[in-house]
Amino acid sequence: MKHSFGLGLAILTLIGATLHCSAANLTFADTAELESGHGVLGKHRDNLGLNKLPANKRLQIKGVDRWNSWIVRMFTPAEDAVQSFEAVMDLSHPFIRMALHYQDSDSAVYTLDGDSFEGGSSLDRLYVGPMRDYLTWNLRLPLHENLQYHGKRTLDEREYLAFFHASGDLDNPAADHYRIYLDARNLEVRLIHFTLRELAESYSGWIHYSDYRSVDGVRIPHFIAIQDGPSVESADGQNYVHRIEVQSAYWL
Repeated sequence: MKHSFGLGLAILTLIGATLHCSAANLTFADTAELESGHGVLGKHRDNLGLNKLPANKRLQIKGVDRWNSWIVRMFTPAEDAVQSFEAVMDLSHPFIRMALHYQDSDSAVYTLDGDSFEGGSSLDRLYVGPMRDYLTWNLRLPLHENLQYHGKRTLDEREYLAFFHASGDLDNPAADHYRIYLDARNLEVRLIHFTLRELAESYSGWIHYSDYRSVDGVRIPHFIAIQDGPSVESADGQNYVHRIEVQSAYWL
């Protein structure tokens, strides 16, 4: 860690309060379409090849986390603007073992298994936990219970099929909200609008998925950008907080 947990969290809280706390409630105003949602998720599974995937498979990803916001990066364990990493994740259980490889050849290893976290501080966990979500949300979408389907939505003149998910009861102020947008053309997860209430109580951001490639018959995004807004940019765009570039992916 570059700074103490208390100082880092205080500064991140100030940043979040300044930029993002107005978008805490991501529920849709209309009524969910439950039956239609089951059909869309079935096609989503087929199109991505998820039906070929055994339940006990783990995903290993090697890549880089490229940072465009040095302020946020200061309070994560990522020391380099282009941070190399390797992660092994379980899709059916909240598990990730993540190694950050630094330029001096040293590495730091973090393990998050449910509520148990080893290898770093609570602030480090606020980096490692969301990284697992970013890397596997599109694959774990059909596994989530209580998904609400809200039909077609248009963002920036692009058509999506929208789902809503909450990490707990809607009246629980600690529950995170997710709006998941599937590309209407191929049902790939394209955008996720999310809250991270552990950070600044109500941090809100966007995940943009692109460059899907087949890995043993399962389509996996190789370009994941964490952004402040929903705009879809080209690969060389700079409108991101940080972005994950997958260099290789394997099923274990």
